[in-house]
Amino acid sequence: MIYKIKSLINSLSGPKTLCLVLLLLGIFFRFVNLDQKIYWRDEALTSLQISGYTQKEFIQQAFNGQIITPEDLQKYQRIGPEKSLTDTINAFATETPEHPPLYYIMLRLWTQTFGNSVAIMRSLSALISLLAFPCIYWLCMELFDSSIVGWMAVGLIAVSPFHVQYAQQAREYSFWTVTTLLSSAVLLRAIRVKTRVSWAIYAATLAIGLYCFSFFVFVAIAHGLYILITSNFRFTKTLISYLAASLVGFITFIPWIWTTIYHLPEVNRSMEWTNEKATLLDLLKMWFSNIRLIFFDLEIPKIPFFSLFYSLVLCISLLIGYSIYFLCRRTQKQVWLFVLILIISNSLPLMLPDVILGGTRSTTARYWIPCYLAIHLSIAYLFATKISSVEISQPRHFWKIIIAIVISGQVLACAVNANKKVSISNPSQNDKVSQVINQTNYPLVVSSNYKYNPTELLSLSYLLDSKVRLQLVKSSDLPDLPNKFSDVFVYSPFGLPPLWQDELPKKYNLDPVRELIKLWKLTKIN
Repeated sequence: MIYKIKSLINSLSGPKTLCLVLLLLGIFFRFVNLDQKIYWRDEALTSLQISGYTQKEFIQQAFNGQIITPEDLQKYQRIGPEKSLTDTINAFATETPEHPPLYYIMLRLWTQTFGNSVAIMRSLSALISLLAFPCIYWLCMELFDSSIVGWMAVGLIAVSPFHVQYAQQAREYSFWTVTTLLSSAVLLRAIRVKTRVSWAIYAATLAIGLYCFSFFVFVAIAHGLYILITSNFRFTKTLISYLAASLVGFITFIPWIWTTIYHLPEVNRSMEWTNEKATLLDLLKMWFSNIRLIFFDLEIPKIPFFSLFYSLVLCISLLIGYSIYFLCRRTQKQVWLFVLILIISNSLPLMLPDVILGGTRSTTARYWIPCYLAIHLSIAYLFATKISSVEISQPRHFWKIIIAIVISGQVLACAVNANKKVSISNPSQNDKVSQVINQTNYPLVVSSNYKYNPTELLSLSYLLDSKVRLQLVKSSDLPDLPNKFSDVFVYSPFGLPPLWQDELPKKYNLDPVRELIKLWKLTKIN
C-alpha cells in the first residue's frame, strides 16, 4: 500500500489530486457500517436524554425487580409523544450540564424526522463532520495563504482514524471539531478585514461553540491569548473588537453557565470516572499513546524483546515535534503562534490538574480535539512545503516516502476499523457478553443500578435476542430470582455492588463466564 500511494503522489498532477482521493475515501469511511458498531453506553445515554428521560426516571421505572424484555428498555431510547423538547433540555440541564444542549436539540429534531435507528442517530454526526473539510481548508488559507497546505490538511483529516471514529458516534465531538475550525477561521478573517460584520460573525461562532461543548472555552481562551500577544499587550482596535465580540458570545452562554453552577453536584457525579488515581509515568504513557490515534488507531501485536507500539509512538511524536519546529522556523510569528497557543491552551488545562491534584481526565483522547487539529495544521504545512519545495537541497523523495507511510497507516486503520464492532478509544464488553447470553435457551439477566450499569444495560439491549429476559433491581436490594429460566446471569460491568458481594454467595454459586468479562452464571447452592 505504501508504494501504491507513493506512486500515486508521483504520477498524479499534484498533491491536490491525491487529497481529493483521500477526501472521497474519508466520506466513505464516515458512512460505512454506521449501524454495525457497538452502540456504547455514552451513545445510549444520548438516546435516553434526547428522548426526554433522565437517568433518575429510568432507574425509578425500570429497576423495580419486574421481569422485562430488551424491547422494554428500548422505549426509553425512542422519542414519543409523552416527552417534549423541553424534557430533553431539562435532562441535560439537571444531569449532564457539562454537555450543552445544542447538538442534542438538533439530534432530537433529526430523529423525529427520520427515525430512531442506530444508523440515523449516528448519521447526523457523520454529516456534520463533512463540514470540517471546507472549514480546515478555509483556516489554512487564512493562516498560511496556501491552497496546497489547505488541501493537504483536508486529506489528512479526511482519513484520520480518530476523526472518522468520532464522526460515527451519536455525540457532539464532530460538531466540536467543526466549531473549533470555523471559529478559528472566522477570527483570522475578522483580524484581516477588520469589519463589524466579521466580528459579529465571530461572536456568533463563539456562542455556537460554547453551546456545542463546554471545553470550547479552551478554544476561546486560545483566541484571546493570540489577540493579546499579537497586539503586544496593548489596547489596539483589534483587541477592542475581539473583547466586544467575545463579550456578546459569552453573554449568550450565561444561562447555561448558571445552569451548570446550579447543578454542579451532578457534574461532579457524572465525571467521577476521571478521578481515578494515576502516576505521572502512567499519564505520560497515555498522553503519548493517544497521539498515535490521530494517525494509527489499531491494536499493535506484542513482539518479544521489541516494543513495536512504543516505537510507533516515538516515530509519530518525533514527526509531530519536527513539524512544530519546522513551522516555527519557516513561518511568521502570527502563523506559528496561533498553532502553538491552540495546542497549549487545550492541553495544559487537562494535564496540570491531573499532575497536581490527581485524576485521569487528560487521558481521554476526545478532550484533546483542538490540540489534535493544531497538530494536523502543523503536519499539513510540513508535508505541503516539503513536497512542493523548489530548493534542490530539499530531499523531496524522502518526504514523499514519509507521506506515503503516514497516509497508508491512516487508510489501513480506517479500513480495518470499518469492519470492527469495538474501537480502541471506546472499548465495550457487550458484544462478548451478548454472545454468551444469546447462546442459551431461556436466559435471565440480573443487574442493578450500580455505577454506570444503567447505561451499559441500555447499550446491551441492542444486542440481546428477544428470548432474553431481564430483572433489574436497585443495588441496595437483592434480586428475588424465579426458577423458570434455563440460565441465570449476573451482569455488572463495574463490579458487584457491596451488598451483592456479601449476600449472593450465601445462596448462589457465582461462576465467572469468561476472563475479563464482568458476567457471572448464577446457580443455587444445594
